[in-house]
Amino acid sequence: MNLKLEKPIVFFDLETTGVQVAKDRIVEISILKVFPNGNKESKTWLVNPTIPIPEVTTAIHGISDEKIANEPTFDQLAVEISELIHNCDLAGFNSNKFDIPLLAEEFLRVGIDFSMENRKAVDIQNIFHKLEQRTLVAAYKFYCDKDLTNAHSAEADTTATFEVLLAQLDKYDELENDVNFLSEFSQRGGKFADMAGFVRFNEKGEEVLSFGKYRDVTLAQIWKDNPGYFSWINQADFPLYTKNVMKNFATKMKLQKKIQFLIMKIICIGRNYVNHAKELGNAIPSEPLFFLKPNSAIQPKGHPFFIPFFSNDIHYEVELVIKISKAGKHIEERFAHNYYSQIGLGIDFTARDIQQECKEKGLPWEKAKGFDGSAQISRTFIDKSSLDLNNISFSLEKNSEQVQIGNSKDMCFNFDTIIAYISKFYSLKIGDLIYTGTPEGVGPVKAGDKLKGFIGEQEMFKVLVR
Repeated sequence: MNLKLEKPIVFFDLETTGVQVAKDRIVEISILKVFPNGNKESKTWLVNPTIPIPEVTTAIHGISDEKIANEPTFDQLAVEISELIHNCDLAGFNSNKFDIPLLAEEFLRVGIDFSMENRKAVDIQNIFHKLEQRTLVAAYKFYCDKDLTNAHSAEADTTATFEVLLAQLDKYDELENDVNFLSEFSQRGGKFADMAGFVRFNEKGEEVLSFGKYRDVTLAQIWKDNPGYFSWINQADFPLYTKNVMKNFATKMKLQKKIQFLIMKIICIGRNYVNHAKELGNAIPSEPLFFLKPNSAIQPKGHPFFIPFFSNDIHYEVELVIKISKAGKHIEERFAHNYYSQIGLGIDFTARDIQQECKEKGLPWEKAKGFDGSAQISRTFIDKSSLDLNNISFSLEKNSEQVQIGNSKDMCFNFDTIIAYISKFYSLKIGDLIYTGTPEGVGPVKAGDKLKGFIGEQEMFKVLVR
């Protein structure tokens, strides 16, 4: 059997000075890298931990201070190991609880960033315990009918772990040969943000603490009520990876306050309302259709909209706008709601004559959409928690007459689907805006027109056309 892979997966095992993630060090690491085409690459290193190896630990894995005295330190190996596992999913035996957190500590200790954000973690021990309740030696005998010699040798354990997973896939019909499925199946006690288990995700995908007086409280709520708690964790004896998760969250919250109106990039969804697509004679897309506007397209606050000299047919298109509040890429749809917290309203001003001309010639039509001032945006955003995201009514008035009315329930692709789809192609950054499409009723503007946009009864913007 071959694993079904979309990208390489690294099976690895560590032998260490002990079992405390924040304090102990690696003395041996073995890596088996499996590629989507079935090819394999393996490497094993003895590592000088720079601290004494307790005798009781040496008795388990056979690695003594004398054996590693002349071996490279992790600091000397870190770049090579980091490059070998770059953009790979990770797998091991008890790896979610121990090997991955400890490896992360080693990387962070020598100044190399390590993140699980775009990786999957498959823990073969958790699969084993869910299905059979055994140890690695017993698992190897049970699944592979082999005796595991050199147990507690990193290389032997790594190879055995890989073989056990293949045998598990053969044995159990309920297991899917898919890393995403195996990663989810091998989670125990929920999904953790820091791998060491101090910060986990709740059922809404929000980061919460799993211990102490703030157990099950979201980091956002803790930041609001007691931001000093983040400093306490930073100074206490927690793993570096856990501290980094907390630091990154605090930095994100500070940045959100500083860059409330900073626009990174503008992504616009086209044909997201059936009736609008029909009124322009366009086909209904089977997946989100999007294009970009430069941030220079943002209409300055309080300024009138000036009709550009190069067009004789400028149209208004009112749209709900998502403001991205968390950076991410390859975002799963079920977690997409964590990446935005506010909804605004905007107008995608469009040079319809230029757009039509470009379409007829088969050319890109960014110049019809991305010119200066073409993105009107409300300076007020509404917290999404106060809205029914599947039933947001919005409208546009021109000269006190309602010309467009829409509702989020009529979108072809909802907010979470849009975010998940876009993040396949572009990294989303804090401050990015996503215009989510316009309903039917688009039309021209002329000098002297006064436009007002509303979410429900709340006025979100007004702009004078010049």
